[in-house]
Amino acid sequence: MTDVLQQLVDKEAIRECLARYARGIDRHDRAVLETVYWPDAVDNHLTFSGAVSDFIDFAFGYSRQMRTHHLLGQTLIAFASDTEARTETYYVAAHERPTPTDPEELLIRGRYLDRFEKRGDEWRIIERTLTCDLYGVASATSDWRTGPYAAFGDTEGQRWPRDALYQADRGAS
Repeated sequence: MTDVLQQLVDKEAIRECLARYARGIDRHDRAVLETVYWPDAVDNHLTFSGAVSDFIDFAFGYSRQMRTHHLLGQTLIAFASDTEARTETYYVAAHERPTPTDPEELLIRGRYLDRFEKRGDEWRIIERTLTCDLYGVASATSDWRTGPYAAFGDTEGQRWPRDALYQADRGAS
């Protein structure tokens, strides 16, 4: 395979790894999230900095009572070598969280600054630093009990293993 073709294959593998992060964090799917990072990785994530295993526990605990949705934007990938790459990925992260009165929505926009390593044929994150470029807090307007989408309850996103994604995977087996 030519160097250019190999870099295209590697870039796609890196982008797919980033997409698994969004799935794993939003669905609280530990098995998927663990495929994103090398076991010895570190994550510097706003109020958390440390080992990735501790980060996953922290993130799931922090968002235990929240609905979350991570949307990834463009990713720039720069290869330092055949086995190391640095990436900058724009994100929008929505968090609907309970308050003593009404739920509120925290919307964060920023970038994931990642260092990837390729071990064998697999790319994963070895170090992540999260930036927060903009954020906003407002009253949440979703009403899953009586709102306009209440009648379509089966389309409401859920966590692992109740989400429609996992039900569809079971039906395909």
